[in-house]
Amino acid sequence: MKRKIRNVSLAQQLSLMTCLCLLIPMVLLSVSMIRSVRTTTLTTRQQEAQSRCSSVISEAEQVAELCNMSTQVILNTPDLKTHLLKLKHNVQPDTLTLLEFYRQNISSLEKIVLSNPNLYQIRVYSAADNIQEMTPILYSGRRMSRMPWGDKSAISEGKWYLDYADTLLDDYPAAEHIMSLVSPITEEGDTVGVVEVSVRMDEALPELFSRESGNYSMLCTAEGEVLVSQQEMAAPPLEAGMTVRKLDGNRVLLNCTWLKEFNCWYVQVTSLSDLDAAVRGQAGLIFCALVVAFVVLALVVSWLTKRLLRGFY
Repeated sequence: MKRKIRNVSLAQQLSLMTCLCLLIPMVLLSVSMIRSVRTTTLTTRQQEAQSRCSSVISEAEQVAELCNMSTQVILNTPDLKTHLLKLKHNVQPDTLTLLEFYRQNISSLEKIVLSNPNLYQIRVYSAADNIQEMTPILYSGRRMSRMPWGDKSAISEGKWYLDYADTLLDDYPAAEHIMSLVSPITEEGDTVGVVEVSVRMDEALPELFSRESGNYSMLCTAEGEVLVSQQEMAAPPLEAGMTVRKLDGNRVLLNCTWLKEFNCWYVQVTSLSDLDAAVRGQAGLIFCALVVAFVVLALVVSWLTKRLLRGFY
């Protein structure tokens, strides 16, 4: 080894030492550049994901406010509550009274639905079964059993029901992806009916039904049960805020937000596979540039060293 080192010319030794001294900072600079690219790209992706999430949360809050306001309109309509109370006690109004009630109350509620494109339906179900129905607003109590929420606690307490099919009427095709706020109507301490204010989820919250590859959203209960999702998969770990995790072997950006109005988690999953591929591609380019720069630098240093040492020899 010593003989081999002694056989190496002084010019070659100086060239090698110079190149090695320059190679270390070049490698460090390249690593720093790759990390900077990765961090910048990830930050940009996080900002985009947060912007989409904020938009969905804002839309969800608007939907909740719209349905709550519409429900309050129903609950604060004295004539409607009085009419429902009479129906529950089997007091059947005459034809003129029904016509007047329809003109003053039912038609005004129908105008609320027609004037607001975000609403799907406002329906009032009487506690009585045998009544004169006034479509598309007033229905008999027996029709509630045709709805997915009809056998639940809708009459006793108000609650949101998410992503179901509207199967109320046989003559119309069942609309998919309906969400509604179902609340009891009380008068004189007695439950006289139920009000259902509904919207179409695929129109109000289209992000939940996006089929973009690698990016999807879902709604989950506090216990981790998936309520709404276009992906056939279990709920990821639920933790408020944005984190980078691995799901099914792929790196993803996981953003979880608790929706107080709907009592569930909104989970946004953004794939980082394309980001990682892009960073790997840029790292490859930087590595190739480093190799080319090192080779050129080695040739230049070798030439300069020989030129400088010619006089010395």
